[in-house]
Amino acid sequence: MPTNLSSLYLSLKRLSEILPPSAFSWSNGASVITTVQTDNMQRLRLISAIERALVTWLNDANLPTIGELLITKSLKVGDFFTYLGRASGKGTLAAANQYSLGKPISSEPRLKIDLSSLADCTSMILQVHPENYIASSSAGELSGNKRLFMVGRVTDAEVPELHAQAYWIGHLHAQIFPDAESPAESPSLTDPFDRLPFEMEAYLSNVRPFDQAITEPMARPDELDKIRSIREEHVKTAFAEIIGEPFVPKDSPSETSDLQTTQLWLDDQQISAAIAFKGRGLPKPLTVANHSKLGNQISKLFSEPAELVVFQHCDKVTSDFRNAMRAFATRINQLKPFLIIDGNDTVRILRHFKKLGFS
Repeated sequence: MPTNLSSLYLSLKRLSEILPPSAFSWSNGASVITTVQTDNMQRLRLISAIERALVTWLNDANLPTIGELLITKSLKVGDFFTYLGRASGKGTLAAANQYSLGKPISSEPRLKIDLSSLADCTSMILQVHPENYIASSSAGELSGNKRLFMVGRVTDAEVPELHAQAYWIGHLHAQIFPDAESPAESPSLTDPFDRLPFEMEAYLSNVRPFDQAITEPMARPDELDKIRSIREEHVKTAFAEIIGEPFVPKDSPSETSDLQTTQLWLDDQQISAAIAFKGRGLPKPLTVANHSKLGNQISKLFSEPAELVVFQHCDKVTSDFRNAMRAFATRINQLKPFLIIDGNDTVRILRHFKKLGFS
């Protein structure tokens, strides 16, 4: 049965460390995937069995993302991780050609992941030897700048250049392939809101009642100055009134979020949400560095038993903070969509609903 994974690269040796022997029953003792017979669909059967076993393992293993490990400063050698995002491949085509001709590989093919938005100047390197490519097309799919899903293990945790072993690399799809014989019984990595194509980010137009504000003009400079000066608890109260949430807790250092509600709808599904507000105490662009030490607040926010995480800020939200949110949202056995409401969108929402003097 198919899954919502499709393989490009897999290491039989490394995967045998984590997957049950039954996953390798079609390998006939082969140590690398390229030596497994292609006739009688033997290689395809092996790949399918490994994908199913890997999905089961990932659902149970509770692996962090590499971004999460960096943000919380808990990264160490030997850590397993997942990654969903862009990677830059170099040397894969040349290495695959040399390998197919039985020639020595002159330069190791590798993937490089830019993690500088999460930790200054940091990147991660993974070697991807062609003996682990599942088909001749894998070299091209791993070449250049591509969006990939991978499972790996850290071998060098010294920044700025991390190194890791690649166990599995491929694509993670939002749904199981449509030719599944019994989709209900097929193993999958669950994304109930279909946000995987957007790395789990939702936007104003996806969330009701905030979507009513998308026709509002962009915030004027004077409106942005005004929202930067408003107390955080006043914005929280206004948002609670807008969504119809009657229970507004007082601010407390022990809280993992500022407002919890079941009064939001994500793409026509009523959901539970945890909302954090950042007001005039930080009237400047929001970055990982100035938001919270060690990424604790983001981590706590995603630990909430909520289906959607919402982060509101009175100013600009930078791309590095967005990447930090994605790092937690794409934890593979706990995929959780998130919504960022920056100062501009805050003004548009308040203006549309005529709150806090915006009209």
